[in-house]
Amino acid sequence: PSPSPEALPALASTVTGRGERALVMGRVLRAGGIEMVQALISDEEGVLQLQLQEASRSIWRRILKDGLEQGGTVELPQHEAAALLAEAAGLNLRAHTPFPEGLDVALRHFGVQPQLEPTTLPQPEPEDVRHALDGDLLHETPELAAWLPPESITRRLLAKLDEVVVSPLALSDVQRQDQLQGAVRTVTQEYFTPDMSRRYALRLWRMADFFERTGRKREAEVARGEARRLFHGATQPFSRFAQHLFEKVVGLVAAAGAREEAAARRAGKAPGASAPSPTEAAPTQERRSPGGLILP
Repeated sequence: PSPSPEALPALASTVTGRGERALVMGRVLRAGGIEMVQALISDEEGVLQLQLQEASRSIWRRILKDGLEQGGTVELPQHEAAALLAEAAGLNLRAHTPFPEGLDVALRHFGVQPQLEPTTLPQPEPEDVRHALDGDLLHETPELAAWLPPESITRRLLAKLDEVVVSPLALSDVQRQDQLQGAVRTVTQEYFTPDMSRRYALRLWRMADFFERTGRKREAEVARGEARRLFHGATQPFSRFAQHLFEKVVGLVAAAGAREEAAARRAGKAPGASAPSPTEAAPTQERRSPGGLILP
């Protein structure tokens, strides 16, 4: 019998705050070249973009090398990357997202079919309660520091903060701070519905694997613990990861206000004259290719 074809390693990018990541996979051809698949996948819509092309081994090696050196990517065994592609293709079917050209061929060539059932996660473990209290630490990682709520939800939070800031009530600093924290808590809990909690749980589950492959054991444990609890609806104590996703918005708004105040002082204006309201200082999320990989 002829020998089995060589299983080439694959690349996967970090997961973005929108639940998108890039995959790069390769398959050895009989003629000696590489059939290369580059895909952009989303945990909301499935496979969004896909490029299928032939490349030389030297180009393949360069893509792997450059992807790992620039950061934001990890190497995966080919079968794991193929499983991620199959999972995303199954989401295409459930979300009624049209298959991009070449997806059928890529699935067939890598020996997988669309995953028909949604991915599930294991039940929470006893230690996960402790991890839930440490979940805000995940936002200190370079990868999750950029995660923010969707802009429409951010605007809703900022409108509530505006109400507190401009309230005619005579509030002490402590009372005002309590009201601001209450606004953050309310919007966070409204946003993290069971469906949204499961979506973020799967994002954290993937990021736990990313952390583990990049030598960050503690972050991997916390991410897995938070993922299990979010997926199965554990709310006591409430997820610090979820809460801090919105607290970061408040921090960004405060930082923007401080910069405006400093600029006003340098320009000789009265303090507060040009400070933006929370809504005006709302952060925006740039759309970037996950991991900086070559994509169509």
